[in-house]
Amino acid sequence: GGLWASGPPLGASRGMAGSMLRDSEETTGPGRHLLAEDMDDATIGTILGWAMTFIYLTSRLPQIIMNAKRGSVEGLSPTMFILAVTGNATYLASILLRSTAPSKLVPNLPWIVDAILCIFLDLIILLQFLFYKWRVQRHSHDAEDEPERGYTPLKCVLFPPC
Repeated sequence: GGLWASGPPLGASRGMAGSMLRDSEETTGPGRHLLAEDMDDATIGTILGWAMTFIYLTSRLPQIIMNAKRGSVEGLSPTMFILAVTGNATYLASILLRSTAPSKLVPNLPWIVDAILCIFLDLIILLQFLFYKWRVQRHSHDAEDEPERGYTPLKCVLFPPC
């Protein structure tokens, strides 16, 4: 199996690293064991996959919380989050289009969970863009005591200036 046997298209193969491990295993002598002897590559790949999932998911939370506390998404690029959602959606599709057999999905679970939950969290940030822009626009209309003049087109909210 590959070094990241549980991971999707990373594609790193054991190749030279595997032969180096085999060579060094032969020279370590009795009583000395390398990590590769205790854990197979798929297990290491899965552990790293779940670590990556945790890191990526927790990286979104401080931004979502800060936006909520400030009541603003000032300084953020909505385009970045649109592209992140698109990238994660295509990544997820690439995994699922290969096979939906449990034997193929289970080893890829960390990456599947990461893609789905990152899409969810990025959509929350995009909804914050819409909500805070709407709230600011509505508040400015209330302050001027004027009737609302319509709505702001979505393209103007996501890609200012319009």
